[in-house]
Amino acid sequence: MGMMIMTLKQVAALKQSLVLNNTLQQSLKILRSNSLDLLDYLKARSLENPLFEVGSVEACTKEFNFDQLAAHGTGNLYDYLLEQVGYRFKAGKLQQLLQRLILEVEPNGYLKVDEARFIQENQIDQTTYQDVVTLLQELDPIGVGGRDAQEVLLLQASAIYPADDLSILVITDYFEQLLAGDIKQIQTQLAISQDDMQSILHKIGALSLEPGNMFDDSPTNFQVPDVIIKMNGSRYQLLLTEFGRPTLIFEHASYAQFQKEVDVATKQYIQQKYAEYQILNTSLHKRGQTLLMVAEVLIKAQWDYITGKQAYPNQLILRDIANQLQLSESTISRTIKEKSIRTPNGIYLLRNLLTKRSTILEEGPTLTQTHIAIQTVVKEEEAHHPLSDQKIADQLKVKYDIKVARRTVAKYRQELGIANKADRK
Repeated sequence: MGMMIMTLKQVAALKQSLVLNNTLQQSLKILRSNSLDLLDYLKARSLENPLFEVGSVEACTKEFNFDQLAAHGTGNLYDYLLEQVGYRFKAGKLQQLLQRLILEVEPNGYLKVDEARFIQENQIDQTTYQDVVTLLQELDPIGVGGRDAQEVLLLQASAIYPADDLSILVITDYFEQLLAGDIKQIQTQLAISQDDMQSILHKIGALSLEPGNMFDDSPTNFQVPDVIIKMNGSRYQLLLTEFGRPTLIFEHASYAQFQKEVDVATKQYIQQKYAEYQILNTSLHKRGQTLLMVAEVLIKAQWDYITGKQAYPNQLILRDIANQLQLSESTISRTIKEKSIRTPNGIYLLRNLLTKRSTILEEGPTLTQTHIAIQTVVKEEEAHHPLSDQKIADQLKVKYDIKVARRTVAKYRQELGIANKADRK
């Protein structure tokens, strides 16, 4: 009876108390945290756990010149969503619609928009609108863009659990009964055991009703490198810095002492803390491996840019890295979030080594490359015979193998603040 009352209370509080389970929550936080935030998080966890301490990285601070570190603004849900859009989608109408829809997302991750108004203002049909909503809901964090509690939970469950999992069915077909606490009725209608019902409740309880609240809007004043390139002759080594590779020091003596305790509650407490330590340690190891893999792809692709041999980064978006490493775009996005690399020529945010597609072709030049090429063509033109936009387009094709329309040149020229032909005479 007591167990059933507890279960009903848990279900009744779903609207406000559902959170990601500890394992998934910790893994996601560790992967997307920058160096300083990660250290703060680990130190806070160590204060709650008598079995480990965080290894000191104070000696490593002397190696870095903090005056050179890149400052950045507040990291929040909107910045994170817009950043993903820039990396995942080529510039164009669809990208613009998605960016506008993101502005309709509440801080907690819910999409609160007047559908009819959005469709009318953007002159689109219902099908296009739904396509844009679907794209929004595919972004990280899982569950963002849900229009109500049921959809938020369903988005998460569908992404985390197998398609035939009963928890998805319960959220889809029995949500009102779930919130009302009619557990026995759900169990009867599904013809499942009490243990299976408890398992479903546990899975649903591991989801978050407010995915946007996973973000901390506190500003960070400077960026500490997670990865470093060390030159060894003509070759380079890619290493995690002490900041990017914090260590957990396990207290073996304390653990052995606690193991001798005969009190059952104490033993259970220690086993719980030991399990927490193992999860943290495993998550840290996976973070380091993933960060190095992603950084290696970025460095190989952008080596000429990093070493100053070319003025712009090569074309590279999240999807390219995800396909090469056989990881999801969301994982890559979390991995590079607020991470930086120290190179022989300075410190770069990893996200700045990615590029955005131009509107030309999916496999065409990057927007950065096209801009620079236009600037170069204009700079080299004869002062008394400036080129028309069509002539600039012709020069881009001949000199740089960049195929763009005249109106595209005009658009980019205006973005760069370059006057038209008549005003350049």
